[in-house]
Amino acid sequence: ITIPDSVTSIGESAFYGCTSLTTITIPDSVTSIGESAFYGCTSLTTITIPDSVTSIGESAFYGCSGLDSVTISGNITNIGKNAFYGTPWIEAQRKENSLIIVNGTLIDGTACEGDIVIPDGVTSIGNYAFDGCSGLTSVIIPDSVTSIGDYAFSFCGNLTSIEIPESVTGIGDYAFRNCSGLTSITIPDSVTSIGDSAFYACGLTSVTISDGITSIGKSVFEGCSSLTEITIPDSVTGIGDFAFYDCEKLTSITIPKSVKSIGKSAFDDCEKLTSITIKNPECKIDDSANTIYYDATIYGYAGSPAEDYAEEYERKFVDLSIDLSCDITGDGIISVSDATAVLNAYTIINSGKKSPLTADQEKLADVDNDGKITGSDATLILRYCTKLSSLLVGEKVPSFKEWFESVNTD
Repeated sequence: ITIPDSVTSIGESAFYGCTSLTTITIPDSVTSIGESAFYGCTSLTTITIPDSVTSIGESAFYGCSGLDSVTISGNITNIGKNAFYGTPWIEAQRKENSLIIVNGTLIDGTACEGDIVIPDGVTSIGNYAFDGCSGLTSVIIPDSVTSIGDYAFSFCGNLTSIEIPESVTGIGDYAFRNCSGLTSITIPDSVTSIGDSAFYACGLTSVTISDGITSIGKSVFEGCSSLTEITIPDSVTGIGDFAFYDCEKLTSITIPKSVKSIGKSAFDDCEKLTSITIKNPECKIDDSANTIYYDATIYGYAGSPAEDYAEEYERKFVDLSIDLSCDITGDGIISVSDATAVLNAYTIINSGKKSPLTADQEKLADVDNDGKITGSDATLILRYCTKLSSLLVGEKVPSFKEWFESVNTD
C-alpha cells in the first residue's frame, strides 16, 4: 500500500488487524501515526517513518510479529507506550542495549535491572520508558535531559534513589506513580512544572520542592502515606484538587503567602494533620467540608476565607495576628516544636555548652521572664499548646500573654 501525499495523519486503528499487509509507504505529508494504527499487522516486515512524522501513538505497531526492520526519522519527539511491543525489532534493540534511545529520547528501559546511569546526550525520558520496571533500583540522569515523560517511572516499586539534574524543566503526569520504595526526592530549581499525580502513592517521607514551581497540581502527592514533611516554596500560587489527599502521616503544613487558592479535597483524609497555616489572608479555599481534614486547626487571619471556612465547617481557628511571643521556631504558630526547641536549649546550656539559640530566640524562650531558660519555660509552652488543642470550635483563642496571666492569677 502507498498512502497518498494528501494524507497528513494516520488515524487511530487505521490498519488495525490487517494481517495481510506486507508493505506500506508513508509519504512526507504525514506528521503523526495514531494509537494502534498498525496493531496486529503480523505480515508487515519493514517500515520507514519519514522525517515529517513527529509522533507515534501508543501501541501503533503492537503485535507486528514480523516487523524486524524499522527506520525512524530524526524529528520524532514522542513515541507512545508499547508502540513497538511484540515486534522482532524491539526485541533486537533490547538485546543490543537495555536502554533503547531514539533521536535523544529514551523510549524503553523496561528490561533494566539494578543501578542505571542514563548516558549523556539523552534529552528526554519518554512516556512509559521504565513503566513497571520492578528490577530498577536507582537512576542517575545526566544534565542533558530536560524532561521526564508521563508514567516514565510508574510502578517501579524497587526504585529507591533517583537524581534529577538542574537541566530538567518538566516532570510528566504519573511520572513516579506507585514508586513505593522511593522515600525522598529533591526537585531542582530548574523544574517549572509537575504533572498531575506525578508522585501518586509513592513511599516519600520528605520532599524538597524547587523555587521554580508555580503550582502543585491535581493529586501530585495523593496517597503518599509516609509523607511527614514538605516545604512549599514562595513561588507556588495554587494547590490543586486532591494534592495531598490521604497523606496520613502529615502532621502540619504551612501554606505560604504566595498561594492564592487551595483545591477540592487537597488535605482530606490526612488523619494526623493537626495544623495548617494559611499565610495569605486572601487565599481562597474550595467550599467543601472535605478540603481540609476535620481535626486540623486552621491558622489564618481574622476576616479571611480561612476563618470563614473554619466557621462554616466547624474547624478550630487561630488568628495569626495574635501575640506569638513564644514562637521560637519562627514558623508562625506556637506548637510542641517550640517547646522542644526550648527544652533542647536548656539541656545544652545546663551541660555548660553554648546556647544553640540566637539572641532573639533566647528572649522568646524565656517565656516566664525570670531571666533564664529553664525546663519550666518548655512546660509552659506545652501547657499553652494543650490549651489551644482543647478549645471548642468558635471559642476565643487567647494569646500566650493572656493565657499566662490567667494561669498566674488562678
